Amino acid sequence: MARRSAFTENGFALVEMWECTFKNNLKADPGMKAFLENHSFTIKKPLDPRDAFYGGRTNAARLYHRVEEDGEKIKYIDVCSLYPFVNKWRKYPVGHPTVYVGDKCPPIENGEGIIKCTVLPPQKLFHPVLPYKCRGKPNFPLCRTYVEESFQASCPHSLNERAIIGTWISDEVKRALDIGYKVIKMHEVWNYTCTTYNKDRNEGGLFAGYINKFLKLKLEASGWPSGTESDEQKTKFPQDVYEREGLILEREKMLFNPGLRCISKLALNSVG
Repeated sequence: MARRSAFTENGFALVEMWECTFKNNLKADPGMKAFLENHSFTIKKPLDPRDAFYGGRTNAARLYHRVEEDGEKIKYIDVCSLYPFVNKWRKYPVGHPTVYVGDKCPPIENGEGIIKCTVLPPQKLFHPVLPYKCRGKPNFPLCRTYVEESFQASCPHSLNERAIIGTWISDEVKRALDIGYKVIKMHEVWNYTCTTYNKDRNEGGLFAGYINKFLKLKLEASGWPSGTESDEQKTKFPQDVYEREGLILEREKMLFNPGLRCISKLALNSVG
C-alpha cells in the first residue's frame, strides 16, 4: 500500500497486473518489447555497489635499470601501516544513500559516494586511473574495444568504441577528470553523508575509536623506540605521539611484549 501511494501521490498513472500477465503481454506485443529494450531504465542495469570493487593489479613499469657509476642509488618507498592510517584518518560513508538516476544525477564535484557512468579516457596517459573489468580481470584501458578484442595495433576506434561504462567511487572519477577523462553520460549516483576523524575534538571517523585502541596497545607493547634512552627522550616520544595521533601513552606500560604487539598489529590490519 505504501508503495502504491508513493506512485499515485506523485502524479504517476499506476497500472497493476500479475507478473505472469505482464510476461504474456510482452511476448504478444513486439512494440512493447522494443520499448522496454530501448528505454534508458532498462538498457543499463541498476548500480550494484559490488561492481565498484575491482581487485588489485600489480605492474612493473621498468624491469631493469643500470646504476650509474657516480654513486647513484636505487630506492623504494614503503608505506607503513597504510590500512590503519586510512581507516583512522580518511573519510567513510555512513547511513543510507540518496539515489539519483539519469538526468537527476548531481554534478560529480558535489558527490560523495558511488557513481555509475560512461567515461571517455584520454588517448595518451601512461598510468590510467579508472579500472574496467574484462573477462573477469581488472584492466586500465584507454580504449574499451582495444582491451575487449585484445587489439595489438594502434587504436583506430571511434569515441563510442573507446568509451567505458563502469561503477567507481566518486573520488576516483574526480581524479580521472583532473587528468583528462570526460564523463559522457551519468547513469546513477549513490550519495552518502561522510564522517572523518577530528583529532582535536576526538570525534568522527567510522573506525577511529577501534584503530586508536589497538594502536595504543601496539605502541606500548613495542617498547621505547631505538635510541630513546634519556628521560628527556622518553618524555618527548609520548608528546610527539599525542600531537600526531591524539593518543596518550602510559609510560609505565612502555615495555616490549612481542605477543601483545603481534595481536594488536593483527587487529589493526584486519579491518580493510
